[in-house]
Amino acid sequence: MPDDSRAEQAERAKRSEAGHLRRACCLEERMVSEVAHELRSGLALVEAVLREAADGTLGRDGTPAPKLFELSLDGVRRMNRLVGELLQFSCLRGGRHSHRPVSTDVRPILERVRSAASLRAGKRGVDVRLDAAANLPQAFVDPELLEELAGNLADNAVRFARSEVVLSAEPSPADPALLRVTVQDDGPGVPHHVVASAIREAAPLVPPSSQSRVTTIGLSLCREIAERLGGRLEYERQRHATRFQLSVPVAAPAAGRTTANSLPRPGSE
Repeated sequence: MPDDSRAEQAERAKRSEAGHLRRACCLEERMVSEVAHELRSGLALVEAVLREAADGTLGRDGTPAPKLFELSLDGVRRMNRLVGELLQFSCLRGGRHSHRPVSTDVRPILERVRSAASLRAGKRGVDVRLDAAANLPQAFVDPELLEELAGNLADNAVRFARSEVVLSAEPSPADPALLRVTVQDDGPGVPHHVVASAIREAAPLVPPSSQSRVTTIGLSLCREIAERLGGRLEYERQRHATRFQLSVPVAAPAAGRTTANSLPRPGSE
């Protein structure tokens, strides 16, 4: 290969790496900003309620005390979820998560995700249902990571849905070696440019907005998990529906292969 061609390839590689680092730095800066904003807002609410309770003035503005405590609990839950997502994202980025793919029955995982999401959706009048055949091919994934990803997508869907969230799984029509997991809601969804900056490395990063602060870290975490699963996360927004689709590898039949159901449970040894 001529020296000038090698030099051009090296220069392109350097530019590509520099672009990747710039996007990573922007993502990190935006996450710090989002975390600071969410924690500050949540703590301010809890502090205000506790101060009024200590002063004996709680509820004097006409808001029932139980309602104020419920708002405080929601703030604590939101902060707890945010910190958990940030820690998980850090572990994945730092390579500190032990990735263990096994042959996994996807339907029980999605049923657990549906059940958990239904508890949160009931307060909003949103129905969460599962549409998946009982005889689906098994996926070759880390079951804990798959449940984490599906749970994040379901939480996000419940947050935006008008009345319904549907979780489904089916063999990919385009590639029989892939299993497709879909989370769909009937709400307006996350703005397309926010999703692009969160789940697509090549997309330009955008400044956070008041609408995107509660979702960007979770979506970035979903992208990281999808990559660890050896899969692909895609987003589609239509007029009356928002859909996230995860494609993961199907487990090839093999004698003696470990399955998720055969893994020892904690404390069983």
